[in-house]
Amino acid sequence: MKPAASMAAIALICYASPTLAAGNADDGAELVESQCRTCHVSDTMPQPAGGPPGFRDIIQGHKLSRNQFRRYVTEPHYPMPPKPLSLSQIDDLVAYFERAGYWP
Repeated sequence: MKPAASMAAIALICYASPTLAAGNADDGAELVESQCRTCHVSDTMPQPAGGPPGFRDIIQGHKLSRNQFRRYVTEPHYPMPPKPLSLSQIDDLVAYFERAGYWP
């Protein structure tokens, strides 16, 4: 099985249960700043034409639930380069985006 498919399968198994792991929003914020903001703009910055979408646009534009977002970040999607994240890092991102109000 390819590494990306393995990671997606692990994420699906881990997040199929109704009890979800709690992430650390501060760690999620640091992860966004260190690995994501070089390409993805923040909500307060205008998005350049043809550039990668902002995080709110990804989550709300695709109407992604928390679990769908978890799967989304484990699956490669062009033109984003592979960014292998641990399950705890994904939980941290979810916690950060929850704190930012991206989900109702």
